[in-house]
Amino acid sequence: MRIEPEDGEARANLGATFTKMGLWNQAYHAFDAASKREYENWRVWENKLFCAARTGRYADAMAAQKRVVELRKKRKGATMDWMILEKMTVAIIGSALYGIQEKKKTEQEQKEKEKKKKSVDVVASENIVLISNSNENGNVLSMVVPNGDEDEIKETEKEEKEKTGKDSTADKVSRSDGNMNGDLNTALETDILDADGLSSSRHLSRLLALCAFTIEHVPSSHQVWECYGDAAQVTGDAAKVLECREKAFRSLERGDWIEDSQASERIVNAAIKLHSVYVAMQDKHRGRLVIKSMVDKLEARGKEVKESSSRNGESERVAVEKDRLWRSALIEKLVNVE
Repeated sequence: MRIEPEDGEARANLGATFTKMGLWNQAYHAFDAASKREYENWRVWENKLFCAARTGRYADAMAAQKRVVELRKKRKGATMDWMILEKMTVAIIGSALYGIQEKKKTEQEQKEKEKKKKSVDVVASENIVLISNSNENGNVLSMVVPNGDEDEIKETEKEEKEKTGKDSTADKVSRSDGNMNGDLNTALETDILDADGLSSSRHLSRLLALCAFTIEHVPSSHQVWECYGDAAQVTGDAAKVLECREKAFRSLERGDWIEDSQASERIVNAAIKLHSVYVAMQDKHRGRLVIKSMVDKLEARGKEVKESSSRNGESERVAVEKDRLWRSALIEKLVNVE
C-alpha cells in the first residue's frame, strides 16, 4: 500500500485480513477506501456492506446494499444474499418498537397523573356540599358529596373509552402480525443503538427507501418483500403492508416448496402473516381462503406420499413418517390460526 496507495485491491485484501482477525472497524475503513477505487467491483461493496452493518453504520451499509443491487443486476443469473438486509431490518425495527413502547409508557404515565390531578380537583372544587348530621352524642359527622360532578366524570370517562376503543385500520395492521422482530406489543428492555450511539430507528426512512429501490430491481425476492412489509408495518402504512405480505406470499408460492420442510415452513409463516393482515382489514374471508389453500395442499401431498410409500420397503416408510410429522406440525400451526 505504501508503494501503490491507490491500489484498491490491496486495500480490499487488507480488509479481508482485518475481518479474519475480528477487527471490524479497521476492516470497514479498508473496504470503504477500496470501494472508492474499485467502484465497479461488487465483491468489494459486498464486504463493505457486511462490515458496515456489523459495526452499526447503517446509513453506509444501506448505501453499500444499494450499490450491490446495482452491480449484481447486471450479472444475469447471479443470486443475492439478503441476510444483511434482514439483520439490519431486525435492528432498525427493534429500535423503532422500543421507541413506540417508551412513548406509550410515557403517555400512560401522563394519563395517570392527569387522572390523579382530576380526582384531587374534584374533591377540592367549589361545587361540594357539606352535609352535617349530629349523632346522639352531639358529634358532627361531615360528608363530602360532589354536586353534579359524578355524571360529568362518568360521561368524560365514557367518551375517552369510546375514543381509545376505536382503532384505525393502520393501527390494527401495525399490531396484526408478528415478524422476525416480534410484534409491537413485545417488551424490549433496551434500545438498539447505531455506531454513533443514537437510536437505530432514525434509519427507518432509509430502510423503506432501500426496500423500495431494491424491489424495483429484484421483484421476485420474498426476503425483500418481507423486510419491506416489516418496516411498513411499524409506520402503520396499511396499504403497503398488505401489498408486501401478498407479494412475499406469492413469491414463495411460485417456488418448489411442497417437498421441503424448511421452504414449507417459510411459506406457512408468510401465509399466517397475510391472514392476519386480511383479518385486521376486516376481510376474514380472504384470510380463511389463504389458510385453507395451504392446509389443502399440505394434506393432499401428504396423502400422495403415504400412498406411494405403501408399495416400498421399510426405509421408505421411515422417511414417509418423518415427512408426515413435519407436515402435520405445519397443518396444526395453520389450523390454530383459524
